[in-house]
Amino acid sequence: MPVTYKKLEIKASTLPDPPADKNADKIDKAVDQDYNRRACAAHNKYRSWHGAPPVGIDWALANSAQVWAEKMNKANEMEHEDRVEAGENLCGPGDENDMKNTDIATDRWYDEINDPGYDYNN
Repeated sequence: MPVTYKKLEIKASTLPDPPADKNADKIDKAVDQDYNRRACAAHNKYRSWHGAPPVGIDWALANSAQVWAEKMNKANEMEHEDRVEAGENLCGPGDENDMKNTDIATDRWYDEINDPGYDYNN
């Protein structure tokens, strides 16, 4: 049976500081740093609801994700990249402006807790 969590409004100032960024010297100019920081903050908000510690940004991973996102956009398809070292969350299709809003994309991902499309017990 899915678990329903009450959504709480938590101000960013009440969240613990995330760990230091990794590979900060490798930020590619194609990567939107502000978007990534907002997305990380949105994920950390949800993590805090479950007592999980905050995560930081690995800019080498962000660079790789940007390359993959551009490849998917060019091919007009969405699929998971075959990689072993990291998981990924894909969000779409939808209104392009929604996808630029990290809160909406992260909310859609988190809302899968109630209907993930798979059995947590399996």
